[in-house]
Amino acid sequence: MDSINTTLWKATSRKFMPTKTPPTGSRKIVISKDGPYIVSAGIPLTIEIIEPNAEGLSWNWKTAKSFKTSGEYKLCRCGQSKNKPFCDGSHTDVSFDGREAATRQPYARQADVFDGPTMSLSDAEDLCAFARFLRSRRQDLGIDGAVRRS
Repeated sequence: MDSINTTLWKATSRKFMPTKTPPTGSRKIVISKDGPYIVSAGIPLTIEIIEPNAEGLSWNWKTAKSFKTSGEYKLCRCGQSKNKPFCDGSHTDVSFDGREAATRQPYARQADVFDGPTMSLSDAEDLCAFARFLRSRRQDLGIDGAVRRS
């Protein structure tokens, strides 16, 4: 794995992601039981925003903010921290239940299929980060008027 990309909250134009890759073997992110993500090895953390191209289409990620980190740090997973993206221990006050609840249903059974003039596009909205790239790519591919299969 050459890079680590961690989305911490759903938003249409922001995401958190480490920016540099530490030496192989020294990087580690641990999901603690009913607590935060524990990030070791000094992995840097930034907020990335979508930068449009000249036509206004979503095109590239651009660093909007860098967080000062050193050594191990903890990232909020419960959503209640007053110091986001970092953990302030609020998960203990709210009795956060960190059990994973994702479906085990295969992608093909989750996805809607949109038929376009030259190809079909499948999309499982529950798996989408809503980064706005899909709409741009659908327009680029000429399938903006695609029709959803039922």
